Amino acid sequence: MKSAFMNRHYFNFFKYILICSWIIFHYSHSAAQEKKEKRNKKRNNIEASISNDANTPLHLTKPNYPISYATPSSAKIESQMESILAYLSSVTPTTIIDSKTQQILSNFENINQYSYLKHGEFRLTSYEWGVTYAGMIRMAQVTENEKYLNYVTERFSMLSEVAPYYKAILKETGKIDPSITTVLQPKALDDAGAMCAAMIKTSTFDQPNSALDTLIGNYMDYIMYHQYRLKDGTFARNRPQYNTVWLDDMFMSIPAILQMGQYKSDNKYIHEAIHQIKLFKDKMFMDEEGLFRHGWIEGLQPQPSYCWARANGWALLTLCEALDVLPENHKDRPWIKEIYKKQITSLAKYQSGQGLWHQLINKPDSYLETSASAIFVYAIAHGINQGWLNAQVYGPIVSLGWSALSEKVNTHGQVNGTCVGTGMGFDPAFYYYRPTSTQAAHGYGPMLLAGAEMIELCKNWFPKKNDSAIHFYAQELPYTEPIFKVGNPRHPPYKKAGSSRKGNNPVVFIIGDSTVKNGRDRGDGGQWGWASFFDHYFDTTKITIENHALGGISSRTFFTYGLWQDVLEGFKEGDYLFIQFGHNDVGSFDTGRARASIKGAGEESKVYVMENTRGPETVYTFGHYIRLFIKQAQAQGVTVIALSHTPRNNWKDGKMARVTDTYAKWTKQAAQAQGAFYIDANNLCASAYEKIGQAATMPYYKDNVHTSYKGAILNGNTIAQAVYKLHNCRLKQYLKLDALDNPPKVAPSPLFRDKQFDGAADPVVIWNKAEKKWFMFYTNRRAKLKNNKGLEWVHGTPIGIAESEDGGLTWKYRSDAKINYGGPDITYWAPEVIEHDGKYHMFLTVVPGIFTDWNHPRHIIHLTSNNLIDWNFQSKLNLASDKVIDAEVIKAPNGKWRMYYNNEQKNKSIYYAESSNLLDWENKGLAVNEKRGEGPVVFYWKNRYFMIIDSWKGLSVFSSKNMKNWYLQKENILEKPGYFKDDGVKGGHADVIINNDRAYIFYFTHPGRTNDIWDDTYETRRSSIQVRELKFINHQIVCNRNLPVNIELIQP
Repeated sequence: MKSAFMNRHYFNFFKYILICSWIIFHYSHSAAQEKKEKRNKKRNNIEASISNDANTPLHLTKPNYPISYATPSSAKIESQMESILAYLSSVTPTTIIDSKTQQILSNFENINQYSYLKHGEFRLTSYEWGVTYAGMIRMAQVTENEKYLNYVTERFSMLSEVAPYYKAILKETGKIDPSITTVLQPKALDDAGAMCAAMIKTSTFDQPNSALDTLIGNYMDYIMYHQYRLKDGTFARNRPQYNTVWLDDMFMSIPAILQMGQYKSDNKYIHEAIHQIKLFKDKMFMDEEGLFRHGWIEGLQPQPSYCWARANGWALLTLCEALDVLPENHKDRPWIKEIYKKQITSLAKYQSGQGLWHQLINKPDSYLETSASAIFVYAIAHGINQGWLNAQVYGPIVSLGWSALSEKVNTHGQVNGTCVGTGMGFDPAFYYYRPTSTQAAHGYGPMLLAGAEMIELCKNWFPKKNDSAIHFYAQELPYTEPIFKVGNPRHPPYKKAGSSRKGNNPVVFIIGDSTVKNGRDRGDGGQWGWASFFDHYFDTTKITIENHALGGISSRTFFTYGLWQDVLEGFKEGDYLFIQFGHNDVGSFDTGRARASIKGAGEESKVYVMENTRGPETVYTFGHYIRLFIKQAQAQGVTVIALSHTPRNNWKDGKMARVTDTYAKWTKQAAQAQGAFYIDANNLCASAYEKIGQAATMPYYKDNVHTSYKGAILNGNTIAQAVYKLHNCRLKQYLKLDALDNPPKVAPSPLFRDKQFDGAADPVVIWNKAEKKWFMFYTNRRAKLKNNKGLEWVHGTPIGIAESEDGGLTWKYRSDAKINYGGPDITYWAPEVIEHDGKYHMFLTVVPGIFTDWNHPRHIIHLTSNNLIDWNFQSKLNLASDKVIDAEVIKAPNGKWRMYYNNEQKNKSIYYAESSNLLDWENKGLAVNEKRGEGPVVFYWKNRYFMIIDSWKGLSVFSSKNMKNWYLQKENILEKPGYFKDDGVKGGHADVIINNDRAYIFYFTHPGRTNDIWDDTYETRRSSIQVRELKFINHQIVCNRNLPVNIELIQP
C-alpha cells in the first residue's frame, strides 16, 4: 500500500514538474519569438525607410542647394523691387536745406551759397545714382508702375529747377554744394556720363519734353570736348599711372553719347560712340579670355590683365546700349554684337555654382560679388529678350543668377554683398579684399535693371522644372509631372492627353494626320484640318474635344513614334475616340519618312531594316494598326468611331475620286471586326463637294489634299452630321443640334471692297442707334482713276459708308457721307466718328485741293450729324501745325476728351490735344516718342489703354494704365503677310472695336503691293478692308491674321 501510494505520489510530482517546465518553456519561447518578431519588424521598418533604387526614384531626390533653385516669378521679383524702391525713397530726400538755419527752402529763389541738398544715405547726382535712375526707368517700362518713374522725375525736376539759382551763386562765389557742382561743372566722366544718359532716357520716356535739355547739354559738352584723352582720342585718366585707360569709362561716356545721337538725331554722336567702342575694344578686350582687362597703361608691356567683375559689367552694359540704339542694318553692329556674345559666352563659363560671379571673374577663390552679377544677369536677360541670345541656352544661367541675387535683397530693401568703390590695382589682393556694404550705391541700379529684365523675360518665356532642372520654353506648358517630354516646335504645343477633362466629364480624342489638324493649328499656309473647329458642334460644358492629330503621320508612325501611347494614357471609361488615317500610309517602308503600311486589312507583316536606325522593324497592314487602336481603346472603356480619310481634290467627269475599295474598305473592315462605329467620311464629304461642283470646290482646298478654312468647316460639319445619324451611339447626347445646321460663320476675306473706286482705306466702325445697324466710314481712294498724274488718285477722295445688319459679318456699300465743307475739288481723309449725348461727331482730315504729290497743307475739321449721313461743319481745329492728319478721339481718365493725331511736320510723330467740350482744343505736344506713325487708334481693354499706330511696317502697339506713360510693345502686329485673299501684305491704318470683351481690328491692305517697290497700277492702288480678332497673351496684343473671325457685334 505504502509502495503504491509512494509511486502515485512520485508520478504526480514528476507530472507537476513536467507541466511547469512546459509552461515555462512555452512562455519563454513565446516571449523570445515575440522579441524576435519585434526586432525583425523594426529592421524591416528601418529598411523600408531607407531610400533605395528599388523603392524610390532617387534622381528626383531634392538637392541641398545653397540658394533657392527655383523658376523666376515676376510677382516675387516685383515685390522685391518695390521693397528697394520703398527703401531708396525713404533715404534719398529731394529737399534743399539752409545750412545756417537748418530750414527747408520751399522757394528755390531763396537759394544761397549755404544751401545744400539734404543729406540722405546716397548722393543723388553720382554716377551710381545715374545707373539707379536708369534702373527705375526700366522698371517703369516693364511694370507700368508710375512710382518708379515718379522717383526719377521728382529728383530730376528738382535738379533742373535749382540749377539756374546755383549756377548764378557759383559764378558769384565760386563755391556751392559739391553735389550740385558736379552737375554744373563736371570734372570727370564719373560726374557726367551715367547722369546724362539717365536724363536723356527720362526726357524721351513717357510724354517727351525738353525740361532737362540744359543739364543734358552741359554734361554732353564735358564728355565730348573737355574729358582728357589719349592722342588717338581714347578717354583716359592720369591715375594710377600717366595715360591710363579705365574700363569703367566705357560706360561713363559711351551710352550717354549714343543716347544723345538718338535724342537729337545727330550722327556725329553715333560716330564718336562707335569710335570709342573700337578704341576700348582694341586696348582692353582679351580675345582669348572673352573678357576685358580693368586697366590699360600707355606704353606698358605686358599690360596688367585683371578681369574685375564690375568693370566688365560696365563694358557689357555699354555693348547692350549700343545694340539697343544702332539700327539692325548699321554696318558696325555685327562686330559689336560679336564682342557682346564672346563676353557672354565667357561669363557663362565662369558663373559659380551658387549663381553669382566672382570679384575677379576668372579667379574662383575671390569672393562672389553682387553688383557685377546683377549687371551680368541684366545683360544676359536683355539679350534673350532682344533675340540676341538663345533662351534655352542662357535662360537657365540667368535664372540661377537671379535666384542668387534675390537672396541679396534684405527685408529692408537693402542690397547686400556689393563691393565698395574701387580704384585700379595690379595685384590680386587689392581686388580680393575690397570691402562690401549695403551702403555701396553701386548695387541698387544694377539690381533694378536685372529685376526689370527678368520680369520682361517672364513675359516672353516660360521657365519650368523638367527632371529637376530649370529649362526655358517658348510656350506655357500645363504639366504638373516632375518629368515630361516636349513636342516638336514645328507642331502645336504638346498637350497631355486628357488635360482638358472637366471633372469626370468625358473627352473626345481625335487622332489622324494633317487633314485632321494641320501644322501648328494656326492656319499656316491657309491650311486647316477639320477637327480644329469640331468643338463647335458639342456642348463643351459637358464634354471636351482634344485633337491629337499630327501632320505627316500615318497609322503606322502614329504607333511607332509613341504618339498612340501618349493618347492611350489619357483615356478614361466613357471617353470617345475618332480615328482617321490613310493619306500618308503610302510611300517607302524603310527609307526617308518610312511611314507606309502594308495595303490591306489582314495580318500580313514584313520585317524591314530601317535606313535611319539600321535596325529591324516589323511592318503590318493598314487594317492591323486601325484594329490595334480600336482594341486598346475599347479595353479602356472608350467608344471608337473610325473614319475613312477625307477626299483628295481629284476629279473625273464631274465626280470626286474616292477610296471605296482601299482605305475606306480596310477602315470599315477593321471597325466591324472590333465592333466599333464607322463613318465613310471619304464618300460623304466627296458627295458634299459634288453638290457644290468642281469649279466651286477650288476655294475649299489649298492643294490636292489639304483644305482651307472653308473646306475644313465642310468636312467637320459633314462628319458631325454623320455622328448624329449613328445608331446607338451615346456621343449624340452631347451634340448641339442647332449647330449641325449652322456651321461656324466667319467674316469673308476681304471683308469689304468699295464698288465705286475700289480704294477703301482708314476704316472706322460705329453703331447707328436709329437704324440699329453698324456703319463703317472709310477713305475712298480713287484706285480706278484713269489718266492719273502722280498722286491724284489719293486726292479728291470722298468718305464712303458701308453698313452691316448681321453684327459686322458682312458689309455692303450704303452711300458717301454728305459733308458740308469745301467744294468739288477737295480731299477728305481718315474720318474719326464718335457719339456723345445723342449727337455724332466727325473729326476729318481735309486737304484743300487735288494734288499730284504729298507736299501740301492738311488740317482737321469738326463736323456733327444726327443721322450719320448728313454732316455739318463746326470748326477747323488749331493744332500743332498746318500738316496734321488722322484724328482719334477718346475720353481720357481725367474726364477730358483726348485727340491723338499725326503731326507730319514733326517727323510724322503722334501728337495730342485735349478738350472739355469737343469744341475747344488745347495742344499738349508729343504723345509718344519711340515710334513714328500715322492713323492712331486708342481703346480701353484688359484694364489698360492701348494705342495702335500704322508705322508702315505693320502696326505698332503701345499700352498705358493712365494714358500718360505709353510703353511700346516689342512686336508689331499685321507685319507678316497672311494667307487669306487680299491679305498677303502688311496691314495699315486700323480701327479697333471692343465688343462683349472681344477686340476686333478693322484694317486695310493694298493687295498688289507684295514688294517694297511697286509700279503705279490699278492693282497696286486698290485696297480692301479686312477684320481679325486681337488676343491679349503674355501681356502683349497678338493677332493671328490666318485665323478666321466669327464676328458677331452686339448692340452697345
